[in-house]
Amino acid sequence: MTSTRIEGAPTFETVLHTLQQLVREMETQVHALSTRVRNEVLELSTIVDNVRREIRGLEPDDLKHRHIRAANDELDAVVQHLESATHDILNACEGLEAFTAHLPEDRHDDYLALLARIYESCSFHDLSGQRIRKVVETLKEIERRLGVLLRTYGADVAADGEERERDPLLNGPALPHQAPSQEEIDALLE
Repeated sequence: MTSTRIEGAPTFETVLHTLQQLVREMETQVHALSTRVRNEVLELSTIVDNVRREIRGLEPDDLKHRHIRAANDELDAVVQHLESATHDILNACEGLEAFTAHLPEDRHDDYLALLARIYESCSFHDLSGQRIRKVVETLKEIERRLGVLLRTYGADVAADGEERERDPLLNGPALPHQAPSQEEIDALLE
């Protein structure tokens, strides 16, 4: 079989050379793309490692089980103190109100007006309780999200947290169930 050459058509060698150039360019582009993808995967791996390290630094298990729980306990104590103080104030006002019956008539209204202001001011208890409930809900949401982090990143994150000693004198007033007894206080003072 004889090959006929079409005039103006490239030769086999020209087509082969063009195809070889095209293959080399494609190999170069594939290599560049492969390198870019590998670098991006390595970069993502580094980012994930950094996120894990930062989460370990947060000590989410410690935050969830100790700090948030302690904050909730402290807020409960605040609510109890507010309730107790409000109760005491209202009882004292009732006593003063009974006392006003023994005052001269021209002073009676002044004292009752002052007592009414005290009664009105005791609404701080309700407002404070509402705000504290909002804070507790926020803490619960933080606790929930920390739980998600712990489940996502596994026990290795929680295991890295160390129990830290805290100076008990820097913690402020003790919660009622943590407060020392009068006997313990007397023993310290002796």
